[in-house]
Amino acid sequence: MSDVQVTASPFEHRIAARNSAAASANKIHADEGARTMGFRAALVPGNALYCYLESAIRGSLGPAWTERGAADVRFTAPAYDGDQLTAAARPADNGAVEVTLVRDVTGQVAASARAWLRGAEEPPPPVTDYPHASLPDAPPPFSEAWALDSGELGSLDPVITQADVAAYLEGMGERPGAFGADVPSAFLARMYARIMSANVVRTDPSIHTSSRISHFRRVGLGDPLSVRGHIERLFGRRGNRYYVLDMAYLNAGGEIAMTQRHTAIYRLRKRTAHS
Repeated sequence: MSDVQVTASPFEHRIAARNSAAASANKIHADEGARTMGFRAALVPGNALYCYLESAIRGSLGPAWTERGAADVRFTAPAYDGDQLTAAARPADNGAVEVTLVRDVTGQVAASARAWLRGAEEPPPPVTDYPHASLPDAPPPFSEAWALDSGELGSLDPVITQADVAAYLEGMGERPGAFGADVPSAFLARMYARIMSANVVRTDPSIHTSSRISHFRRVGLGDPLSVRGHIERLFGRRGNRYYVLDMAYLNAGGEIAMTQRHTAIYRLRKRTAHS
């Protein structure tokens, strides 16, 4: 935890949820696919919920969030397209903020986060932990054997434009200029889907369950990046199977700007329907 002196302030952000992944290959974000897994309708993706949390985090901690912020994020209940949500940030100990994202109609907490500003005593991990790798010519099917035997992902090299970020935020129902010249970490974090689809073919539904986000340098509009990662481990819990994806975002100078530890269920147990 950072010892940087921060004056966090209470902040609330209200928004209508949008299923920004309805056209994705992950059928948990389509009504039919979600219903086969016991949900009443398509799930709003975790990245959208993180976007709403991030708006409240930045409102509480200020613009330094996108330069040296960190957060532990958990997704705890389904949210559906059109749900009215309230993201509420409240100051906690050591300059941190606790944020909850509540479905107004039920009072359920769909997601939560603990966020803070990092100090200089928390350096990024070594760049050597994230070597650049080529994308496969023909992505293999995702399997436990592939993840355990290799798990290394070919790298992406995007340049993020103002139009990209504006379209992303508008698609989430947010103001297109809400982050000014900074790239939201939710926009960056969504690249887990791009790097996975560029490296493996997945046909089973998956659900994002948690993320650990750490910013080390600001990422501005137009900055070139190298997005790298590997499957760190697989594990099981209560009939579900999970993967942990360890990612880093390097700037043009070869410095780590952000890291992300993305945990998701890749094989779901059968559920009974609920709201």
